[in-house]
Amino acid sequence: YFSPRISHDGKRIAYDLSETTAGMGDIWVLDLDRGIPTRLTFDLLNESGPIWSPDDERLLFFRETSGRSDLLTIPSDGTGQPETVLANGSRNFASDWSGAAKSIVLQVATDRETGLSLYSTENSKAEPWPSTPFAQKQARISPDGRWISYDSDESGRMEVYVRGLSPAAGKWRVSSDGGAFSVWSRDGRELFYVAPDSKVMSVPIRPRPTFEGGAPIPLFKIPGELMGLVSLGIQTQYDVSPEGRRFLMNLSTSPQGERSISLVTNWTSLLPR
Repeated sequence: YFSPRISHDGKRIAYDLSETTAGMGDIWVLDLDRGIPTRLTFDLLNESGPIWSPDDERLLFFRETSGRSDLLTIPSDGTGQPETVLANGSRNFASDWSGAAKSIVLQVATDRETGLSLYSTENSKAEPWPSTPFAQKQARISPDGRWISYDSDESGRMEVYVRGLSPAAGKWRVSSDGGAFSVWSRDGRELFYVAPDSKVMSVPIRPRPTFEGGAPIPLFKIPGELMGLVSLGIQTQYDVSPEGRRFLMNLSTSPQGERSISLVTNWTSLLPR
């Protein structure tokens, strides 16, 4: 399982279910009331990173092929076929879809760095946001569409920053001792992230004309290893429920029956026995 996202109404979970040996994923949706999953994509290529549209009627995801990643959408009810949103030959990975900002924030990966772009849902055009020599990833747009939180290594290690949707609006660092994978609460009054010691942190956000965040508060330690935390992958592996009280986390486990290889040294000493 990869990249779980809870729908805005809290009734469904979208995720990528990958075949472990081939490493190819497909998009699935789990109905939480009925406990029944529905498969949405059937392509042999890797498809992952589902993101709910603002009205929960469609899912945005990426499809990897021939060294590039295209963005597509598909109806979330299991009907219809995928439709291409962006196919420009680059490695595009969507991070968030904001109805208030009428934008999709993208991670664009190259061999040297990962930067951010904003794709306008009005004019179907992607523009860099903003261009820097540092890695920028895991971006999320605030519920009111005014701010973007993201991870950057500009200080020498990954920290969480908040910047205005217009880069000229200012920039603030919100994590104190390293952090990544920021997620906004649905009311915009909290910003969650994961600290290097695997603690989930909460930053209180004050509703004012300019951005103002409080000191990070530790909530709990993740009960296990969060998928992608060590590698700081391109997809956030947890989400927060609409009421902000529950966390859905994709934890690394050792499945039963997993095959392993054992190396026995000095085995000749066992022969006399």
